[in-house]
Amino acid sequence: STGGAPQPLTALDEKKGERTHRWPFALPGGKAVLFTVGALGSPDNYDTSTIEAVEVATGARHVVLQGASSARYVSTGHLLFARGASVYAVPFDVDRLTTSGTPVQVLQGVNGDTTTGALHLSAGEDGTVAYVPGSTEGRSSRLMWVDRTGEARALSLPQGLYFDPRLSPDGSRVAVSWQTPSAGTQDIWVGDLVRNTFTRISFGGNTATPVWSADGKTLYYAFIDPKGGRSSIMRKPADGSRDEEEVLSVDARAYLQAV
Repeated sequence: STGGAPQPLTALDEKKGERTHRWPFALPGGKAVLFTVGALGSPDNYDTSTIEAVEVATGARHVVLQGASSARYVSTGHLLFARGASVYAVPFDVDRLTTSGTPVQVLQGVNGDTTTGALHLSAGEDGTVAYVPGSTEGRSSRLMWVDRTGEARALSLPQGLYFDPRLSPDGSRVAVSWQTPSAGTQDIWVGDLVRNTFTRISFGGNTATPVWSADGKTLYYAFIDPKGGRSSIMRKPADGSRDEEEVLSVDARAYLQAV
């Protein structure tokens, strides 16, 4: 609280397929911190994540829950955590960092984001819980045009989870990473804004960050190996007329950026 240089509390174990540590929650007394462990094999779905506790003094880690995300401790002596749009409670021993008994569902229809593990819920010291209502369908999104006057209109493309939208050089098409609400992986699609068509470009899942060539004829994108930290940069005609080909690969998670 008085400042100083930040110190790492955890380190990713890539041999175990860990991709990220997120949503920390300091337990009473400040001796340990809960956090969610995201996996390389499921980069955009945290419903099957692991909840761990790390001891601040030693760095020792303890697995607390499997198949959960965004856990937090409440004054009743329970952990609240998310599975999809439902919130569960389970008794928790702060000293031993262990749960007991069977988790019980306490809330349904709580808004969150499966792709990040976020849970839009907060609990007060008196046991009051505030949350944003919602459902899994609430995670769908629409692509919108917004003109210079601020007027917005939806594009004629299906609902789903959209990431990394990139307009073609002539502005007639948009390339996106698209995930249907029920899917756990995403692929590259191209929406033709003149013909109102939506064409799938990649078929392997775990693809991201499409980038157009200067002439608008080719798409480049990243394929992330779900089994580890290896990435491949792929190239394919934007009309899907030929198979994709690998341009290069790296032993790390890699993404493309338009320049």
